[in-house]
Amino acid sequence: FPSILAKRLYCIKTPAFRVIPKCHDEYTQLQTSIQRLYTSQGLEPPPTIRDLFDGAGLVMSEFVKGQPLTHVSLGQRQLCCEDFEQIGVIFVLDLVINNTDRLPCRTVWRRDFMRLQSQGNPGNILFGPRKGEVWPIDHELMVASPDCRDEYVARVRDTMRAILLQGDDSPLHDIVDYVNLLSGLGVDRSSSVGGLRAGITEGLRRAVLFFEDEENDMTFILERVGIKTTSAMLGQVMAVLGVFCKIMARETTTNLTNHRDYTGSKNKSETLQDLIIPPPPVLHPALRAAHSAPGVLTTTHHYFETPLPRRRLHAWDDSGISSCVGRIRHSSRDMGGVGVQGGGYSQVSSGTKPTKTRRRRQHQQQQHQQQQ
Repeated sequence: FPSILAKRLYCIKTPAFRVIPKCHDEYTQLQTSIQRLYTSQGLEPPPTIRDLFDGAGLVMSEFVKGQPLTHVSLGQRQLCCEDFEQIGVIFVLDLVINNTDRLPCRTVWRRDFMRLQSQGNPGNILFGPRKGEVWPIDHELMVASPDCRDEYVARVRDTMRAILLQGDDSPLHDIVDYVNLLSGLGVDRSSSVGGLRAGITEGLRRAVLFFEDEENDMTFILERVGIKTTSAMLGQVMAVLGVFCKIMARETTTNLTNHRDYTGSKNKSETLQDLIIPPPPVLHPALRAAHSAPGVLTTTHHYFETPLPRRRLHAWDDSGISSCVGRIRHSSRDMGGVGVQGGGYSQVSSGTKPTKTRRRRQHQQQQHQQQQ
């Protein structure tokens, strides 16, 4: 689920994967070939290999050419601003899925008893040979209880407010210091924090872009991959996405009003209903043209360079779910590539159920034609 969410919601490059059920011939062929590999050398397959074929199927993952975060003496390449931008987008994804097993942030995931270098997992982020090529792998998804979920969402809200609205870089210092401690690169803190901030802003913008009707798509994804805790997981993800929409709305308002101070309006009685969210950006023409092709990976930045239009205002309720009816939807037929090669994004197309606004427009057109 996190891998599919990363591709569909954030356009983050993640290794593709597919499931091979035990009843398929490919499963038997793989099992026979691996056993033959050992028996041809007069060896017995180790327990890890035998245990591999004890389940109901196998998960085949794409091989990604990259290196985990390691020390510069062991081959860690130099990191640039583009790399930290990608890390910032990945950090936003980790906030959505409550992934504590990749990047540290002590204001969100509180592990005061541990040293900074022990709070993340450098093996779950791979750096490719090119600048800006960063792959998140082995996502951890933590579903909290209702009480803990409210506390977690509050920590995410306070951290993102501090970063984007109050100009507080201290939460980002954990990530930069973590990279310096493990790699020994001595990257510049100011430029690295700037890259992280740009990536976080882009990650939040992508979340707002596809938030309006994402609940239906995520329900479909969760049912497709067979996750049992669909309701609790969906509630946690949507709660965090609602916070992101609120933060982005306040940031837009702050920028439009000459950086108005936000700290004075932060109180417990404030709800998402107090804010008005501008509509999501129009998709890039190249993205709309390729929306019907399953397997299209939308991972480049130029798809999201269209400025934010101000055609309609959207009101949000306390749960963060949009109540408007003019929505950008995902084509359900794009899901054909999910889990194997990813799926593209689209606006309303022939493969989706029309919204109320679209049905009303069609009805008006029919009435106009009848009058003529």
